[in-house]
Amino acid sequence: NIIVACVGGRTSVFHHQQPHLIDVLDHIENVSGIPKEHQRLTCLGHNLGSDEVFQQLVTKQLEAAAFSPSYSPFLTVAVALRLLGGKGGFGSLLRSAKSTKKTTNFSACRDRNGNRLRDVEVARRVVEHERSQREGVEPEPEPEPKEVPVDYASLDREQRYHETRQEILQDVVSSVSEGFRVSAQRKKLERDLKRKRQQEEIDELWEDEEPEEKEESIEEKEKEEKEEKEEKEEKEEKEEKKEESIEE
Repeated sequence: NIIVACVGGRTSVFHHQQPHLIDVLDHIENVSGIPKEHQRLTCLGHNLGSDEVFQQLVTKQLEAAAFSPSYSPFLTVAVALRLLGGKGGFGSLLRSAKSTKKTTNFSACRDRNGNRLRDVEVARRVVEHERSQREGVEPEPEPEPKEVPVDYASLDREQRYHETRQEILQDVVSSVSEGFRVSAQRKKLERDLKRKRQQEEIDELWEDEEPEEKEESIEEKEKEEKEEKEEKEEKEEKEEKKEESIEE
């Protein structure tokens, strides 16, 4: 019994007494419609590229199931699609990205013995100079260093790059400072509007309370006048009673 996990999450069970890899490929083509040449099968971490590998995995699964009853006798085969591969011209991209300036000074490199080439060249010149002194032969003149031509186009391009970079940096700094300035102005306007609204609310509250205070003050004044009048009447009555008592 073989469980086939097709593309898209579909699964199917394939029953066969002596299955071969070609039988599994035909079953997958019938179930999913994927041609055999476009199928890529994997099982237990192995790529099923040949029938020999498939038979080894089937035998191993049957032996494990016979040894342990709890082990599943089903062999799971995952189906994937083949993809076209290749380097895709990566080497040509690397070659095109190389610098056009060629290096002519290899004195810092080492030979197979691990010695610097400049040290080897100095030792060779010393030996030739000693040999020429012994034989009376003038030493060979040292070759003049080759002048490397100056690439003015690259220098001009580099200068334009630095100028453009400096302009971009200045634009970024000015934009950020302008943004901070506008943000500060906006916050200031919001604070002023908030204070103005609070002041208006306080003024409205005071206007609402003033008539009530006026009414209270009028009532208190009338009450005081009434109390004064009653006190005055009481005093007059007391004086009258006192005069009547004196007369009697």
